[in-house]
Amino acid sequence: MSMSTPLPLPTPSLRVLVSVAAALLLAACSTSATARESRNLMDQYAWKHRPLVILATDSNDPRIATQRQLVAQRKAGFDEREMVLVEGLGPDAKGLRELYDVGSDAFVVLLVGKDTGVKARWSAPVQLARVFAKIDVMPMRRQEIEDRK
Repeated sequence: MSMSTPLPLPTPSLRVLVSVAAALLLAACSTSATARESRNLMDQYAWKHRPLVILATDSNDPRIATQRQLVAQRKAGFDEREMVLVEGLGPDAKGLRELYDVGSDAFVVLLVGKDTGVKARWSAPVQLARVFAKIDVMPMRRQEIEDRK
């Protein structure tokens, strides 16, 4: 019987490196990583835009078309308030749903402020007059109006 040379045991620093790599891999596969990706997506609007977020389980949901129409009808006011439309449809919206604590089967419209906080939520398409009314009383919006004078 021949004796083979035993493999050296990993050093403590190598074990830590492997543990860190494994933890990062697990984090990348978890749903919270999806929420982090959605947070990164939404952070691109921070301090520049007010997202109006539509979340729906199916891209064929007629409420999406209704909300798009409502936005198109008031496009000038939408743009004046530095808004952007963000749609999270179907399974691709998992991260946004987790980020904003929205159930997996819910239709929801969210108004997100420039500070990235949710300012209002509706469970059906919403008239832009209601959205604008919420925005127009916000301190940041009032300052924008003053600055334009």
